[in-house]
Amino acid sequence: MSDASQPTPPYTQPGQPGQPAYPTAPYGSGAPAPHPSGGTLGRTALIIAAIGLALSVIISLISPLFYISPGRFVLADVIGAVQGFLVLVVSGVALVLGVIAIRRQAMPVLGGIAVGVAAAGIVGVLTGALTTLIIQLMLR
Repeated sequence: MSDASQPTPPYTQPGQPGQPAYPTAPYGSGAPAPHPSGGTLGRTALIIAAIGLALSVIISLISPLFYISPGRFVLADVIGAVQGFLVLVVSGVALVLGVIAIRRQAMPVLGGIAVGVAAAGIVGVLTGALTTLIIQLMLR
């Protein structure tokens, strides 16, 4: 015999006393697997672009030390060329990954930031190489 004066718990549905208001999954089915997000590609592109930027800044801060004593200009030129090549490659990879991340539209902001940082790195390397080439041609 049911007593209508007793309040029903807040988690029950009308007409189904004692039953939860939310659907239950069978025992052992577990939660659905999370879908991998495309944000990892944008994040990876941003990290690679930041590595290229850090490499460029560190070498730029250290390079004046090679010009202190005479005879080290060749070493400074070699280190500058290697640094430029590495930054160009790393920035190129970050640029490509950033564009792919933007096109997937999972987290386009990180991809966009990576594209901006990588493009600035590429422009910086190409500007430095062009400036060096012009100076070398003028000194001949």
